[in-house]
Amino acid sequence: MNIGFIQPTVKGKLNDSVEVRKSNIHGLGLFATRDIEEETRLHETHAKTEAHGWVNISPNNLSNHSKVNENCEIRTEKDVKVLYSTSPISIGDELLIDYTKDEESGFEKPQEGWKR
Repeated sequence: MNIGFIQPTVKGKLNDSVEVRKSNIHGLGLFATRDIEEETRLHETHAKTEAHGWVNISPNNLSNHSKVNENCEIRTEKDVKVLYSTSPISIGDELLIDYTKDEESGFEKPQEGWKR
């Protein structure tokens, strides 16, 4: 029986440039509430703990996966992972990352049939 992907979670606070909404890609996603410039540090998405390794910071960790339309990336800064924009993002656009680029975070890996 597959119970799905489970990773410990703690509560976080989103940057005021981002909100959670229903995604056409999968479930919930993060969307720009204003135009975001390239190379903007948005918020922390994961924290490293001794007990659990990388822990989700929710709802900050709700970026959906896209290899084709990626406009953000996760960067490791000591014991936290931080979401940065990698291109200009327009108001209303979904913030998307390529889950395959960060092997150590414990991101769920893209499954067959996932939207690109």
